[in-house]
Amino acid sequence: MIACGLRLLKRASRFVPLAVLGGLVLAAGCGQSGPPRYHVSGSVMYGATPVPAGSVTFMPDASKGNKGPAVSVSIKGGKYDTRQAGVGHVGGPHTVRIVGLDGVSQEDLPNGMPLFPPYETKAELPKQQGTQEFIVPGTLKLPPPGPRAPVGP
Repeated sequence: MIACGLRLLKRASRFVPLAVLGGLVLAAGCGQSGPPRYHVSGSVMYGATPVPAGSVTFMPDASKGNKGPAVSVSIKGGKYDTRQAGVGHVGGPHTVRIVGLDGVSQEDLPNGMPLFPPYETKAELPKQQGTQEFIVPGTLKLPPPGPRAPVGP
């Protein structure tokens, strides 16, 4: 009887590591937590000109009952794609914030100078993969620089 029990225990012990490993794989590989996410891509224009660099940030509009994480992606050559960043949006109403840069690298500004003040708009994003085009009004301008403070004594 004891020998039979030891044999069963020995056989079962071979499967314990596999069961533990399988549980870990399932726990880690079940995907991201939270609501489903979808990819979106498209273009960003400033008037009639593609925005060379910058970012597009999608923030679920909580005032309209939409919840989920915000997503920010880079603009390159007037285009953006959440697949490039490996992120996705939750769909539904969003506030979209666009930062446009001239793409001319400078010492402290690798993506260049701002083209316009940060621009916000509203968008209804589909609960599926899709495209979304954004046009920042060409009339939106940066304020003129203020007077410079004297440097030195």
